[in-house]
Amino acid sequence: MKIVVNNLTKTYGKGEYKVNALKSCSFSIETGEQIAVTGTSGSGKSTLLHLLGCLDTPTSGDVYFDDNNVCCKNESYLAEFRIHNIGFVFQFYNLLPELSAFENIILPAMMANYKYDVNYLNSIIKKLELSDRLHHLPGQLSGGQQQRVAIARALINNPKIILCDEPTGNLDSNNSENVISLLNETTKDYGITLVVVTHDISLSKRYNRILTISDGFVNEDFE
Repeated sequence: MKIVVNNLTKTYGKGEYKVNALKSCSFSIETGEQIAVTGTSGSGKSTLLHLLGCLDTPTSGDVYFDDNNVCCKNESYLAEFRIHNIGFVFQFYNLLPELSAFENIILPAMMANYKYDVNYLNSIIKKLELSDRLHHLPGQLSGGQQQRVAIARALINNPKIILCDEPTGNLDSNNSENVISLLNETTKDYGITLVVVTHDISLSKRYNRILTISDGFVNEDFE
């Protein structure tokens, strides 16, 4: 799914408390493209990710998914759109501790009353090297294994886009490398558009295209 952003702004507060988190940002991301979004803390990275993920609405501007402008849609529509089109991976794995790895993976499908493809699910589990961990609780898994469960959960509804917010922020360097490699390979194999928000410069260099946010503005870097 192609993403087109036109003159996107996001402002919080009013008067002396006004904060311009994003300022007239415009760019596009092609279907199946993998990009990194970098910037210092408070630069607007997470704000941009929330807008791309239809978790927040812009102050002005447009976000198109293919030819669909989601900025004019109501919350009911956006919730349905997120379920079927967007997967999220966050720094904190957000796994339910009382559910097994397998139950955590299929939870979005159960909540959406979505009949997942068993062959597709099995291919994800195999690719993410989770076959022998499905019956473990999150507390019985390493950080890298928990993040791989979170990635599988993001993929279960066969999304067109995966959005990641600091996906390796809680992992050591070895686990970070493994998780990013598996994330990149998996989304590439399924033709999923991937956006990875990170402050880690070495991680961002894994991608051919980098968007850098500084003081609310987006600049592009092509490696």
